Amino acid sequence: MSKKLQGHLHDGSGTGAKKHDMHTIDELIECKTVLSGNKQITLQSAYLKGFLKEAAMQDRRPVLSV
Repeated sequence: MSKKLQGHLHDGSGTGAKKHDMHTIDELIECKTVLSGNKQITLQSAYLKGFLKEAAMQDRRPVLSV
């Protein structure tokens, strides 16, 4: 996905200094996957607010890929 979007992956899926999974010039991108056998993903309000805040601080659009 990062090559197609010409994006840059963040080491450790964003667990390091750069948060979230990757970025492009215009977007901060977070990718969520449902593991085999699971039927849902839980996204907490505080997590989403943090993602939106981080994107705004970087002057990027937040993109959530599920």
